[in-house]
Amino acid sequence: METPYEFHEKKLGVKIKYLIFDRDFHEDSLKLISYNALYKRTASSTCTEKELRKGSWSGEALILFTSLSQDWKDQLTVRFGKPQEEIKKSWFAQHYVADREAFNFYLAYTYGDNVKLDTPIIEKYTYQASVLNTVLLMKNNRKQYWKALGSGAMDIWQTLSNDVNGFHDVDHKLPTTKSSLRYKVNKYAKEGYAGIISDKFGMKNALKVTSKIERLILSLYCLPNKPYVENVHEMYEDFLKGEIDVFDIKTGEVFDKKDFFKRGKPVEITVGTVWNYINAPHNDIIVKKARNGAYDFNHKNRPHVTRTPPNYSMSKITLDDRDIMHTKLPDGSKVMAYYAFDVMSGAMIGIAHSKSKNHDLYIDCLRSMFRFTTSKGLGVPMQMEVEQHLVSDYKDGLMKAGNVFPFVRWCNLQIPVILTTQFQFKVTT
Repeated sequence: METPYEFHEKKLGVKIKYLIFDRDFHEDSLKLISYNALYKRTASSTCTEKELRKGSWSGEALILFTSLSQDWKDQLTVRFGKPQEEIKKSWFAQHYVADREAFNFYLAYTYGDNVKLDTPIIEKYTYQASVLNTVLLMKNNRKQYWKALGSGAMDIWQTLSNDVNGFHDVDHKLPTTKSSLRYKVNKYAKEGYAGIISDKFGMKNALKVTSKIERLILSLYCLPNKPYVENVHEMYEDFLKGEIDVFDIKTGEVFDKKDFFKRGKPVEITVGTVWNYINAPHNDIIVKKARNGAYDFNHKNRPHVTRTPPNYSMSKITLDDRDIMHTKLPDGSKVMAYYAFDVMSGAMIGIAHSKSKNHDLYIDCLRSMFRFTTSKGLGVPMQMEVEQHLVSDYKDGLMKAGNVFPFVRWCNLQIPVILTTQFQFKVTT
């Protein structure tokens, strides 16, 4: 006979199709109430019946067993027996907890020449560690465990083996016999997460992905057309067949496909392996530098680009040149400009224009800046930010730190522009 009981979120529920007498109720239904009446009762705050899980009335919805009246509980017990067997089946599942630390351990684990475990292996080992944690909990609290199962002293390992074999919430692939399970549990208790890992992932001769294969994978992934992981795997196979040549992204040398054969056979890898190496933390910067544009890489990945703005006006001045694209002279030439901004306030404190970008344009901007600061009684700025363009010829004279300005910062291209566009233009004295 099918049982009306089902555990949900560690609570015992009763399938409503065993309680109702209308619609497509179960043939063994007690026919205690109509579906509409039961629905109204569970929706009311004054009734005791509580809905444990929403779902279709034909079988998915559950009513919390403890919320039923004693009369209904008695009728369920007479017809279907006590829910003790369901409690036995769920006791192990109630104490199962996914082990996040195990996942982090196997994700970071490497063997051989810094080889990572494949994703399916990481998942399997994490499930096994989580189930074994539950086994150890049950074993160390065997009295409470047996009491919950409603039984006295028995073969603890046979009981645990039965529960592990009946636990299908995750695909753990643990041993099915009690002796094998006992060996696995004792090894895990002694060695921890490492005790689950197969020996083949700890021996040097088991090495599959070498450093050369890793460089080959990165070189393929960092091609200008930015291929997907699946395409990289396909190109790797084409390379082994001799259909394409691949150049090392770092040295520029041509890879020799003979280096990717062992015992006369090509070293085959999976798409998952390609994915793991591309996403490995130590390859993150290599990939981003090759696949992202210079602008994105400089402003998102180079740590020294992210800076804290100043607290005081005149403590940092940034200078940058601009092409005034919308303004042309009668002869068709464009107007060039050079600006000086106070970073803290965003105020423009110097400006110069010219028909060409040259040293005079930069010097005129400094003159304009000093005329402004002198008229406001602001003195000499503490730090100047400039690009190499036009200004590099002055790095040993005018723009040498300590000669005129106490500090001078030489920035990568476009950084001063980014700084000045985020502030409002106002004068702060």
